[in-house]
Amino acid sequence: MNRIINKKERLIEAATDLIYEKGFANTSLADIANKAEVPLGNVYYYFKSKESLAKAVIETRQSFYREQLEALDKLESPELKLSTYLGFVEEFVDDLVKHGCPVGSLCQELDKSGEPVADDINALVKTKLEWITEQFIAMGESTDEAKSQAIEFLSSLQGAIMLANSLNEKSILLDRLAGMRRQLDELSARE
Repeated sequence: MNRIINKKERLIEAATDLIYEKGFANTSLADIANKAEVPLGNVYYYFKSKESLAKAVIETRQSFYREQLEALDKLESPELKLSTYLGFVEEFVDDLVKHGCPVGSLCQELDKSGEPVADDINALVKTKLEWITEQFIAMGESTDEAKSQAIEFLSSLQGAIMLANSLNEKSILLDRLAGMRRQLDELSARE
């Protein structure tokens, strides 16, 4: 049975897709209304501005990642959690190669434009980094070493996404994911 999506949800879904595909600055409210099949005037009923719609998109992304991390936290080992996290990334490899990272791209764009909602999306990156750090601590690393490894883990992943997107080469991201899994296996074997 198909779930009926209300106008507000359709607008958020359309904005999420278009902002990811075209960027925040290149996505107009008219584009969003058109994709959501909602009259442009109705957009203002739900959202006072493009920025308030962007905030809803960010909240949707935060909810998605929060659910993802909660599911990962049910797994038994930190190595398995991180490896499964990489598997989630792999599920979206084609989109990542085509459009880049939805969170990383939006962080960069909103930071450069000085949008007030930039802090909201940046908080999501911080949440991811903290979660990854917790996994390295659970593997027995000191807090400082865990932070360092988490930064290396996330920056390696984000760098591979950026390069794969820039060069339109899926193999870059797939090779980096495989390499990161090997590193996790080595850490696991060390214990």
